[in-house]
Order: sequence, then C-alpha cells, then structure tokens
Amino acid sequence: MTTDRRIKRTRDALSNALITLIKTTPLKKISIQSVVDIANVSRSTFYVHFDDIFDLYEQTINELLAGLADRMDADYPSPQENNFAVLTKDFIAYIEAHKEAFVTLTRAQNTDFLNRFTPFFVEKVLTLE
Repeated sequence: MTTDRRIKRTRDALSNALITLIKTTPLKKISIQSVVDIANVSRSTFYVHFDDIFDLYEQTINELLAGLADRMDADYPSPQENNFAVLTKDFIAYIEAHKEAFVTLTRAQNTDFLNRFTPFFVEKVLTLE
C-alpha cells in the first residue's frame, strides 16, 4: 500500500520537527505546539496523524527501523559471495541517508532508541545469516 505524498510529507515534517526538538529537549518536555510550529502544520493536522508526542516518537522509530529492514531485505542475500559485505554496505547507506535522526536518537537522553535498535539489528542479521 502506498501512502499519499502529501500525507508522507506531513508525517515526515512532524517527525523531523520532533528530531530537531529532541536535540535540546527531553522527550517528556516536548509540546505538540512546539512540534507543529517547527513542522508548520496545525494542531488538528497533528492529531489526524498521531495521538500525542509519544505516538509520534514511536511511529518515527518504527518507520526508521522498518525502512532499515526493508533496505536490508531488498539486497540480501546477494548472489555475490560476500553477502555480509553487501548487507553492511546497505545498512550503512541507510543510516547515512537518515544520519540526523540516528545521531540524535542515539545521543538523546530519555529515549529508548538504542535499546530497540540493538536487538533489532542483531535479530535481523541472525535471521538473514
């Protein structure tokens, strides 16, 4: 199922606003108003897509991990002999393309990103290998 480009653009703007705010503000102290101000959308638009800040956070994390899983699944296993090198290259390319989000979420306090990312990666590699 494909998502309408306008919906994706709005959700991406809200996620990017959250990532921007997490750099300087603990997740529990981020307001919906600050997110919508940065994303340049209305509060009602926010509520069309998310229940609250924590829902936005959860869905942002889930999208990052789902995108990473999709990228890994698309090119792995490779017909080449060195499958792990292909997997690693794709993994790093995805993280590089989403560098701001990954760096911010791994450095931010009061987020559980690393606690979710590490088991995800280990499970994915073990499943693929």
